[in-house]
Amino acid sequence: RTSALLSYNFFLLLIGTNDGFSIISHHFSNIRTTTRAQQRSTIFRSASSINSNDDEEEVQRLIALTKDFMADGNGFYSKAKPEWFADDFAFQGEILGPMNKEGYIRNLEGFQLYEAFPDIQPNPSSFVMDSQNPRRVWLQVRVTGTHKQSIPLRILPWAPPLQFEATGAVVKGGPEAFSVTWDNSDKVKFLTVGYAISQEGTNGGFGAAFGLLHACGVDKKLLKFVHDNIGPVLAINQFAGRLDGTMPLAKAYDKVVERDIPWWKEYEETGQVPV
Repeated sequence: RTSALLSYNFFLLLIGTNDGFSIISHHFSNIRTTTRAQQRSTIFRSASSINSNDDEEEVQRLIALTKDFMADGNGFYSKAKPEWFADDFAFQGEILGPMNKEGYIRNLEGFQLYEAFPDIQPNPSSFVMDSQNPRRVWLQVRVTGTHKQSIPLRILPWAPPLQFEATGAVVKGGPEAFSVTWDNSDKVKFLTVGYAISQEGTNGGFGAAFGLLHACGVDKKLLKFVHDNIGPVLAINQFAGRLDGTMPLAKAYDKVVERDIPWWKEYEETGQVPV
């Protein structure tokens, strides 16, 4: 029962992303006359440039911004700094979201994983630009940390949080895919997180909060059951939110999405993030 309650609450955290890394491929129609060096050059130019009209300096500037965001103020690995986020910011995980700016910051300030895992680090690497979304940076994270403090978990409306006591578990996560999209004012407009891209590491093939749960000893079968039946869980969560407005939500209400993330419908239809 305790594990089920823990899993119910951790689904409120950031679990994953719908998209994963962009896989950039190139068809060599005349392989016999193209050298290996030329092939490598073509691939790397595709992976490291926004498009043919943008220069490498802008690419590196956006990647540097992303590194700064991952290092401080993102909300998950450190306390959220509201000034990083655009007013029409959206968060999305693998099975959660979209969530607006207010909801994202409120949820993470409630859980404070950076306090429960005081040495938590995302260890970001492999920064590349999305070839279809010109200000979207993709990256990998391999989360490390130690579960040293309790985590407050909201179970029921109006009830005080339960405490998931420290387990001492050491987290050495496998690779997960994240993306950060910047608007033209250099604010984070879209954040996607936690898509596990292998089974290695302590996260057991899960991303973000589910990966931390797995590292802390929660049964993998239970996590998978919650993951695969997220629809009813989301419905229960939104019902609880209507009863108690202080409950953390894993998905913003439709009317909130329409009001605070007006570009979301366009993104769902085209896959493009208007910046």
